[in-house]
Amino acid sequence: MKQINDVLSWLLLKQELLYIDSKQNQFCVDFLNSTSSEKYDLRYEPFAFFQVSDNGFIIIDGGNRPSSFYKENKLQPFEVKETGSLVNQDQDPEFLVFFKTEEGKKVYKLFEWRNKRVVVESKSRFTVVKDKAFSIIDEMLCCYNLTGELNWQYPTSGKKSSEQIEIKKIIGMFGYDLWIQLSDESFLCLNALTGKALHPHMILKEILGLDGLAIGEVHLDEESGKIRILAFSYYIEIDLATRMPAIKAKFESGWSIGKGRFYDGDMRAYFIADYPFHGKKIGNFTAGVFNTETLEIEWHYSLSGEDKHHFFVNQPQANEKFFAVKDTNDTLYLFERGVH
Repeated sequence: MKQINDVLSWLLLKQELLYIDSKQNQFCVDFLNSTSSEKYDLRYEPFAFFQVSDNGFIIIDGGNRPSSFYKENKLQPFEVKETGSLVNQDQDPEFLVFFKTEEGKKVYKLFEWRNKRVVVESKSRFTVVKDKAFSIIDEMLCCYNLTGELNWQYPTSGKKSSEQIEIKKIIGMFGYDLWIQLSDESFLCLNALTGKALHPHMILKEILGLDGLAIGEVHLDEESGKIRILAFSYYIEIDLATRMPAIKAKFESGWSIGKGRFYDGDMRAYFIADYPFHGKKIGNFTAGVFNTETLEIEWHYSLSGEDKHHFFVNQPQANEKFFAVKDTNDTLYLFERGVH
């Protein structure tokens, strides 16, 4: 295990580990197949960085303003003007979401990176899924194509309070099925071409016969044809062909897994959990790997728990050789997989 201190933002790729050293104000690239690394001094306090479609990375400052651009071992000033501040995002690297305050109101702009142009503007932020962009405007879910044309709208409120929905997350698309997680732990499936409801208000706890259900991480895996769900006490899958959910595993006593990361085509979930202090302390003291086929926890590593303020935060990241996770002290733990 290797530990790297003072890590603010980070990204584990196939052959590199990229991160911001908050103490030294540096953008760092560690090459995982060797001991070599590159460190670039920054003249501002960096906050985060995001990958774009041409294998470049935009580094933003504490005001979310793009300040530097890194690509192919070169760091240079960010030269795209009049874009505004960058919204934190984890989506299609071909598109960025910027925002500006104009006449006292925020305006969000969907920006196509390759052609360096604004596609469409909205009063709320965008989520890009394949060839669609979604934004909620005046209680309507609006679907745009990536040339800025409005395709359809779906109401998020009705005359009755029972008809109101609150969108928590746009999960993704499978074929023309658009899957949406709602705030009441239910799901909605729309036709991505027309906006017509295909499966309105899918309440998992009722379908699965549970008294209660808390949903944590949700991921649409196109390669496997499943929506994978870490639901604290349960691991649940929704078959995307039949649109039917099923409980695949109930975690053993002491385990409660709700925060983690999935990768398309990977049967494993990379998680953090409050084991072995479930119900005793607040914090995710354990990081691990759960196999969704064997339904076993293949590996886990736990902090001592002696310091109640020291635990793991944010989603882990993994590639074929390494597993990485950060703690509350901004220390990044890099584990070589298969070596414990």
